[in-house]
Amino acid sequence: MSRYRKIDPRIWNDEKFRTMSPGGKLVFMFFLTHPNLTALGAMRGTIPGLAAELGWRGKDFKQAFEEVFVKGMVRHDPEAACFLIPNFLKYNRPESPNVVKAWSASLDLIPECGLKVELIQRAKAFAEALPEAFREALPKSMPYQEQKQELEQEQEPPPVSPPRGTINGFEQFRTTYPKWVGTEKAEEAWKKARKKATTEEILGGLARTMGYITRDNGQYIPNPATWLNQGRWADEPTKTQKGAAAVVDPALEVEKTPEEWEADRAKVRELVSLAQRNEL
Repeated sequence: MSRYRKIDPRIWNDEKFRTMSPGGKLVFMFFLTHPNLTALGAMRGTIPGLAAELGWRGKDFKQAFEEVFVKGMVRHDPEAACFLIPNFLKYNRPESPNVVKAWSASLDLIPECGLKVELIQRAKAFAEALPEAFREALPKSMPYQEQKQELEQEQEPPPVSPPRGTINGFEQFRTTYPKWVGTEKAEEAWKKARKKATTEEILGGLARTMGYITRDNGQYIPNPATWLNQGRWADEPTKTQKGAAAVVDPALEVEKTPEEWEADRAKVRELVSLAQRNEL
């Protein structure tokens, strides 16, 4: 693990960091100083586990982390239980070629996943701008990536690069959305949505309405493609007089609390039951 870290005091002038809530700031500082963070700025972990370390309720930590995630300050793959700070090396440059050689030990601690490949690519690109001695140390520390690239070149033709920003934005949406199905349809819907809104607007809308769409233990979560095609990032959470969360559908201009939606669903179930008994 990387015992010592560098934190630039100019972080307090950074717009992304400055505009976060106190909870979001604390969570980002928690990642920067976490004992398990490697010298490459990545670590294994889970949202519930990190929340427990701080003594926070899971939903409070998740809400604060969503701020950090939406702003792109920390990347997350929940399936691989992996976190990555994209700009970590920018502020924690290796002090000698020996540090670069030791990167291989850090890589061994990260599970194989898309974030690990991204981490290797970022580290290699960063090292290429360093003096020659650092560059010479790099291949010895990353045999995994070299072997992986050679195997892919033998088996597959070079991939076509999608438009700039498509991979990162869609991948962030995929790893954040609470119930993932239909990747192909979701990716098509994402491309259409990006013509109407920015990545930050879409991810911000998802974070803003996360509590509502995951209500009732997540039994009413729409498919990601449906959520995108309906422009649900524009939904605006509000508060009723009872304090219950509600969402306004801009297309229908309907506002109902979860209790009111459940009452409507109960009426539908009753009608269906009557129909099945041939009482209608």
